[in-house]
Amino acid sequence: MTKRNQTTYALLGLITAGYRTGYEMKQMIDQSLHHFWKISYGQIYAALNQLTEAGLVTAAPAEQERKPDRKEYQITAEGKKALQSWLEEPIKEIATEKNEFLLKLFFCKQQERSVTAVKVKEYQHKLQERYETYQAIEHDRVVQRSFNRC
Repeated sequence: MTKRNQTTYALLGLITAGYRTGYEMKQMIDQSLHHFWKISYGQIYAALNQLTEAGLVTAAPAEQERKPDRKEYQITAEGKKALQSWLEEPIKEIATEKNEFLLKLFFCKQQERSVTAVKVKEYQHKLQERYETYQAIEHDRVVQRSFNRC
């Protein structure tokens, strides 16, 4: 299979999770995935067109009351195979990101230690908040899985 970027795999995964339109995918990304994966509408629709052209998804118009038709996407057998193959690939490298805090910490000799200590505590607090958000997301997933078994 042609090598694709991770955005295409993210969309394949979202389709398998039941998100059928570009709008629904973007809403899910903004609610959950944005903590570690950001995708714009432009990226979503361009990638969905590529996936459709490659035969990994199909697109069908869906009527809406008093609104223009929307496209709903379904993953194909080939798309499922591509997603599974990507999921099984080993992680090649740990992603690096621009981290303003670490950059400031690198230059901390240019400020008072007490100011640096406050900044470290602030950063620790932000990380704790993020951790609690991730815990809440995981809790919601566990509850949803339990509910789906009923």
